[in-house]
Amino acid sequence: MHLQLTLVEAIVPLVMPTERAYFSPWRNEYRTAQGVLHALYVFRVIDAFLGEMSYEGPVPELSRDHINERRGTIARQVQEIQDFRNCVDLTPDGAAFVERLLG
Repeated sequence: MHLQLTLVEAIVPLVMPTERAYFSPWRNEYRTAQGVLHALYVFRVIDAFLGEMSYEGPVPELSRDHINERRGTIARQVQEIQDFRNCVDLTPDGAAFVERLLG
């Protein structure tokens, strides 16, 4: 997913180069806008994948619990960075992308 987003960024700039740092709940530290954007994208893709997992057939309860817990954690982390949509280091395309990821 990081590689996929890097390939997109080669064609459509999403962030402006800067040294400003923003909080990343996935690492519990401050990172560049590009680092936060990558984390947000990766975890939203993981959440979407887990959301599409089928519970049909014999799915162990432990697996169901893990999926639900992981999705809940991702949702809380995404909620923590709702203000990232106002990041001044995002290009207009980057801001639109973040808005969609946060929406």
